[in-house]
Amino acid sequence: MDYKKVLRLHFVNHLSCREIAESCGDCSKTTVNEFLKNKLSSLSHLDDVDDIWKEVEEHTSKLVECEKRDEELAATIQKNKEEANENITEAVQTANAAIGTLTKKVKYAYWIAGGSAGLAIIELILLLMKVI
Repeated sequence: MDYKKVLRLHFVNHLSCREIAESCGDCSKTTVNEFLKNKLSSLSHLDDVDDIWKEVEEHTSKLVECEKRDEELAATIQKNKEEANENITEAVQTANAAIGTLTKKVKYAYWIAGGSAGLAIIELILLLMKVI
């Protein structure tokens, strides 16, 4: 009996012991069954497979939960970002309006100060000329 062929037919092709025995021709179903039983029982960590599978399922569910939380967090961050941008835009508009108003007031103050300085200079000239 070709043991590699038996293992390949059973695990890769998923054939039953009867089908493997028919395929090989030189062994019985019982022989194939005993071989597979002995081979499987000799695997040292076969019992750990179920535990590992349960852990994988638990980790998978935790990853799905984390992905959902990440999506919710990303949505919340995007919403906060948009609100912050709106607040910044409103603050900039308010500041620009205040700057415009202050600029006008400063220009008027310069005109008034310039006019006053001009009148003072004219008055000084007239005083020097002793006209007044």
